Amino acid sequence: ALPISVVSLPQSVLNDRIMGGAHKGLAEAIRAVGWRGLYPRSAWTAALCAKVPAYAINWAAYQALRRAYARRGGTQGPSADVALGAWAAACSVCVMIPLDTVKVRMTTGNPGGVAYASVGQAISLMLRDEGVGAFYRGLPPRLLSVVPMIALQFATYELAKRRLPELERRASAGWDRWR
Repeated sequence: ALPISVVSLPQSVLNDRIMGGAHKGLAEAIRAVGWRGLYPRSAWTAALCAKVPAYAINWAAYQALRRAYARRGGTQGPSADVALGAWAAACSVCVMIPLDTVKVRMTTGNPGGVAYASVGQAISLMLRDEGVGAFYRGLPPRLLSVVPMIALQFATYELAKRRLPELERRASAGWDRWR
């Protein structure tokens, strides 16, 4: 998750600020935030706290769903891989959306435009001022963006697992001819 966060955090900072209306476009956002502002310490902490468990939940949910599906006699294949991946992603998103919301708030500030000093402050002020619903406001768009991506990721993973042994065997046979 750390290498991914090195790339995704600046994207998230800029995207959240542009979509939140703080800036009109990418160039303006980069000028306003500055290169050091692409990696704000508080947002970095929030991003890692959101990404690491999300990946773990995705994989754990996917494997548990695959096992349950197989026990019930489900047929493995691309359509099952996509469906199971989608359900795993939906589980992960529903569990992780509160932390993701905090991460977004850490990069964009609170509704008054003032940045939070820490993750703890963001959580306590959001609960106090906006209630629990504030943590789930972004659930529908997050599901729409993450579920298809993760479903395809798992389908691609399973396809590679099925195809790579045959490709490896063919490659080995081809190399034997050159020896």
